[in-house]
Amino acid sequence: MNFFDKTQTKIFFLFFSSQIIALLYFFSLLFIASLDKEFFENFSIPVLKDDILFAILLFFYIIFIAILNLLFLKFFRSFLLLKIFEFISLFFTLTLFSLPFIFILSKDPLVAFAISLLIGLFFTLVKDKFFQIKNILVVISCATIGILVGFSFGFIAILIFSILLAIYDFLAVFKTRHMLALAQAIISQKLAFAIFSQPQPKAVKAKAQETKKEQFLVLGGGDILAVSLFIPSVFLEFGLLAVVFMILSSSLGVYLLLDFSIKNKVALPALPPIFFSAMLGLVLGVLFSNLMLL
Repeated sequence: MNFFDKTQTKIFFLFFSSQIIALLYFFSLLFIASLDKEFFENFSIPVLKDDILFAILLFFYIIFIAILNLLFLKFFRSFLLLKIFEFISLFFTLTLFSLPFIFILSKDPLVAFAISLLIGLFFTLVKDKFFQIKNILVVISCATIGILVGFSFGFIAILIFSILLAIYDFLAVFKTRHMLALAQAIISQKLAFAIFSQPQPKAVKAKAQETKKEQFLVLGGGDILAVSLFIPSVFLEFGLLAVVFMILSSSLGVYLLLDFSIKNKVALPALPPIFFSAMLGLVLGVLFSNLMLL
């Protein structure tokens, strides 16, 4: 099969695109900070630098939200809470993503805010009309969350936060297995918390169709934004080359992970290998940058 026709290639390009979008979004925020510092301070999340305690509290907040959704699914057998979270998160992230670009064009905070709200609302409402639109919106949403949260912390705080998330992801897939239950809920309702290789798993009606059936792959939003979380602190502390190496290495890690998953027909936690490959790329990027200075 051609490389570009492979199922894992689709997810690979969506993941890579999210990191590039995150990098462009980060640059737009830097440009706004130089253009209008007051607007940037009102718009951005407070900078906490290396507040490790807050990063740990954020980690436990994420676990709390996951448990809350699981309890809601188990006792009420309803997807309402997940759908509410989906609408709120998509609306706000798309609004926040649009805001700096509209402000750069209009130079008017109120106009930028109003237009951004309309953009966020419009795309949140039409997200289910076309399958590929939803994937693109998830990619943009994850890039936005990653940069805004990453902007608030220093490298050490993000590193500790990511290590905790990677450990949690491993345990949630292999030990408690509740991540698989959440994934099933997201897939069944086609919620905008993940990117999908195709609209939904296609039922195989005949053996002749089975060999032509495309593999169905899903990559969660947390896995997508795991690298973009590091972009602000890595760029400010180690430079652009380190960011580029980190993005390339983690994207390759995603492709190899999905390829292994397909060939061995096994569900794997994505965060640990994504985190490891991102850190490997970061180290290589820093070493290469230092060699260039010699």
